[in-house]
Amino acid sequence: MAEPLLELQALDVHYGAIHALRGISIRVGQGEIVSLIGANGAGKTTTLRAVSGMLRPSAGQIRYQGAFIGGLKPHRLVTAASSPVEASSPLRRQDCAWRRRIKPAMREQQSRVSAWINCGAN
Repeated sequence: MAEPLLELQALDVHYGAIHALRGISIRVGQGEIVSLIGANGAGKTTTLRAVSGMLRPSAGQIRYQGAFIGGLKPHRLVTAASSPVEASSPLRRQDCAWRRRIKPAMREQQSRVSAWINCGAN
């Protein structure tokens, strides 16, 4: 099996004394589209905050392209993605090329949804 693009292993996150995530493990391969689905309070936002560096995991590992990124602050992740960096960096500049492909498609979808809502309101 190829190395995953993003991997969470036995991730735990606490909000003070509250144990919000317990042992979350996820593997996302190159080119996969993944959605995180669950009830209110299930830990979807907490998981994404931990991956993005907004929360520090209390246990477990977060890896991006094999490099450990768990516990890195958001500005460190953004700096690594937006500045000239070595090819071995966990967030290389070309990895952000998705913005050029995905953002225009998102804008188009938003326009369609807005048009649909406006038509349905009449």
